[in-house]
Amino acid sequence: MLARVDDERTGVVWFSFEGATSDGVPTAWRADLVSVLRAFHDCRDPDDVVLAAGELVSNGVEHGGGVRRLHVDGRRGVVTVEVEDNRSSLTRLADVEAKPEGGRGLRIVDAVADSWGWWPTESGKTVWATFLPEHQEEQ
Repeated sequence: MLARVDDERTGVVWFSFEGATSDGVPTAWRADLVSVLRAFHDCRDPDDVVLAAGELVSNGVEHGGGVRRLHVDGRRGVVTVEVEDNRSSLTRLADVEAKPEGGRGLRIVDAVADSWGWWPTESGKTVWATFLPEHQEEQ
């Protein structure tokens, strides 16, 4: 992880976090990410970011053939979570009424993030979620 701390008042002003993976499953990343997010200047709700990251990782493991990369970036109060998996299949919100168990991961991400989406990569796709600082939340 890379980070820059200006002083004790402002805390971390930018960071770049890579979660370690083992056999396509990120391991031991939550506690490390929470500590960085709590120190990050203007982070709206670290728990929402970690929740969304967890849902994107779970989707990558369950539906994406394993996670290739977990990356979280913070700049000027904006936090972006990116999870790259091994399948290029379309990522979309599931019809939870048609699927009584499961299928709620992206709905959770959609509820807590300011925006989310995906793009194809050479080896699969990257699904991302963005969190704006409190004073920039979309109306």
